[in-house]
Amino acid sequence: ANTLYDVTEKGLNRMTFDLTNDRRDRLEGVLADIAEGRMFVLLTERFDESLLLLRRRFGWDLRAMLYIRQKATCSPTRKYPKLCTRTLDPDTERKIAELHEPDQRPY
Repeated sequence: ANTLYDVTEKGLNRMTFDLTNDRRDRLEGVLADIAEGRMFVLLTERFDESLLLLRRRFGWDLRAMLYIRQKATCSPTRKYPKLCTRTLDPDTERKIAELHEPDQRPY
């Protein structure tokens, strides 16, 4: 099939689906556009860094970059480094890695 996903599959990160309109033949072109700077992908897990790259690229004033963090998942702190950490069994980790393979390629 020419599609990247079985759209009925649960647990998928849809970033690559959105970038390619779910067409496997578009993935390499999208990756090349990202690598050559013709396309920018803002990564939610690296949101602050992504905004700073946009700021540098477009010459935005720092005040234009201010935002209020909302609906964020918990993250570890220096005081509590194991906050919100979970371990998965190897089979679950393998399945997640398999499902997210197309989404890992832009990284």
